[in-house]
Amino acid sequence: MKHMIHGPCGDGHRTNLSCLNNCKNGKCGRGFSKDYSHTTTLGEGAFPDYRRRPPSEGGNTGTKMNRGLDKFDEIATFVTRRYVSACQAYWRLAEFDIVKMEPPVTQMSIHLPNQQVVVISPDPQSAQTTLERNKRTMLTSYFEVMERSEADRDLKYEDIQERYSWYAETRMWTTGSDILALLGA
Repeated sequence: MKHMIHGPCGDGHRTNLSCLNNCKNGKCGRGFSKDYSHTTTLGEGAFPDYRRRPPSEGGNTGTKMNRGLDKFDEIATFVTRRYVSACQAYWRLAEFDIVKMEPPVTQMSIHLPNQQVVVISPDPQSAQTTLERNKRTMLTSYFEVMERSEADRDLKYEDIQERYSWYAETRMWTTGSDILALLGA
């Protein structure tokens, strides 16, 4: 069964489970299958009775999975089989970085002349400002670098980050000395 810790047991199911040693009247000794409950409460013996909604109210039920190799989906298997600990859950809720990519990856867009992607807010004045600001993209700035620098003419677009950094405020590829000049240092 998908997403079950305890498999189906009792009449008509597997008989080799340890819980059947404590079986009472054909019912699982561990109390499975659990009754539906709208809230989590503290049950008998200080064990919680977890919230378990019926399927009619959006709850989940088990489904038998086909373990055949012809229907194996590696991505779905990873997503459904992974375990998220309490620490990792909190880390995600607090929006801390979980993975640090070294070196950082930058998406470098490619577009035809004057066909770059622009996101505009409903305000007409900000639309004009956005259009003016987005005339220079990483790609158009790359071509500007190629025009002004004889030494870097052999540099491919994908390799520009080896010698230059993208400075978002001026929307230009710059070297370290260019950034100092821009900042007035």
